[in-house]
Amino acid sequence: MIPILLFPLKLLLMTAEKVKEEADRELYDVGIIQKRLLMLEVSYENGELAKEEFDQQYSQWLSRYEDAREKERNAWTDWIECTSNSENIE
Repeated sequence: MIPILLFPLKLLLMTAEKVKEEADRELYDVGIIQKRLLMLEVSYENGELAKEEFDQQYSQWLSRYEDAREKERNAWTDWIECTSNSENIE
């Protein structure tokens, strides 16, 4: 009886986790960040952004890009370690 009562809570937690994963994917997707940096540069060159605003936004996106690349490197390192460990077990 109690597991049935907890189902809505579990469903809510699963949904929240999926939303967080999607938000992280959007925030740290290297391709998306590169597009945003390019769009920012085009906006600046077209006179749509002031120098100060461009510098601030560019700095934020560049920092996010560096974080995303670091996450990517860590994921590859983890994957390589995992596969080499599984080969050693056999």
